[in-house]
Amino acid sequence: MCGGAGRGVGALELLSDAERRVAGLAVGGYTNREISELLVVTVSTVEQHLTRIFRKLGVRARKDLPPEIGADPVEWRGDRPSRG
Repeated sequence: MCGGAGRGVGALELLSDAERRVAGLAVGGYTNREISELLVVTVSTVEQHLTRIFRKLGVRARKDLPPEIGADPVEWRGDRPSRG
């Protein structure tokens, strides 16, 4: 992990709505391709969102994202497939 300015309680407030949706799904274990299909965007868009999310939150990888980002229900287009 690097930095850490965005870690903790206020992490969600640093992110746009689209970034929150992507981050929530990434924390939930979804791949970039799965996220792109759920949100009906390109894989490139997901990658760009993740790059901005990592920079804003001061993390290097999705495993470093704060788990609370995925704690609240995330709104997206379509139904979320079961994971488990």
